[in-house]
Amino acid sequence: MLINHLNDTLFLIKSINMKAKKVLFTFLVIILFSMPARSQAIKAGLGDELRLDPPLSLLTKVTFDMEFLDPALRTSLDFIFLPELRGNLDIHYSFLSKDNLNPYGIAGVNFSRMSGFNLGGGLNIPITNKLDGFVEAKYIFRYNPEASLKFGLLFIL
Repeated sequence: MLINHLNDTLFLIKSINMKAKKVLFTFLVIILFSMPARSQAIKAGLGDELRLDPPLSLLTKVTFDMEFLDPALRTSLDFIFLPELRGNLDIHYSFLSKDNLNPYGIAGVNFSRMSGFNLGGGLNIPITNKLDGFVEAKYIFRYNPEASLKFGLLFIL
């Protein structure tokens, strides 16, 4: 009887979690497409992620400057396709904005089989006037916490 109750509770938590993910994703897509994109920079690119499980992943990343709220604020959405589908939605806040380096803090949510949230930091490195490099290190808080290191290139659209 206790096992049945635990199974019912776990099923309820999983179904709420999936519904929350779908609602959050829909809400974010609506917000992103309804915002005016006057002079906000949009960057898109590819990279890799190093973590415990799996040790190496291929990711695609998109960033969007949110200067209409704060000049130092940016949002980032990345999807990991290999070996399994996962996603991250992060907010970046730049502490210093130099011409050659841009360090920032990261806070966000992770979407996968075990969702969670993350905190960390990153560095944006301008390479040319149309290409940036990025390096991010963050700690993912969830049932099985782990560290993540991401790096890659972003093309300025």
